[in-house]
Amino acid sequence: MGETERLNCRRGPGRWSWGSGEAERAAAGETSEERAAAWESLFEGLKPTQKLLDAWARGLSLNASTPADLRPTLLERSHYTMYRPMPAEVVEAMLVHPNWKLRAMAAEVQPNITSEQWPRVILGEEDERRRWILTLLTADC
Repeated sequence: MGETERLNCRRGPGRWSWGSGEAERAAAGETSEERAAAWESLFEGLKPTQKLLDAWARGLSLNASTPADLRPTLLERSHYTMYRPMPAEVVEAMLVHPNWKLRAMAAEVQPNITSEQWPRVILGEEDERRRWILTLLTADC
């Protein structure tokens, strides 16, 4: 069997079949511009799903080489971002965020909460149960 025949070998349903190689010959005759256009058309209209974007955010959050200025933008997609020390202004923004879950998570896992921030966080909380939770988290630090 020659090289051309080996390249044209195709697996058919339950048996081997031999292709004519027409597609390969046509592809070899295309220009680099045509090939680039073909690759671009393959990805037109495709957008990553929310699940994929969340997975990327989790991966970036866990990557030690992710730039510090990118980390705050990952907060909405991945809570893993909070486990690394964040700049003081980002920590402050998390502690006053309107979403309770984000505030609670920051209070629980963020290592850069200062002793000046804790009283503001606790006293700023209107719900008694949430103040109690924050007080317990403060005692653990």
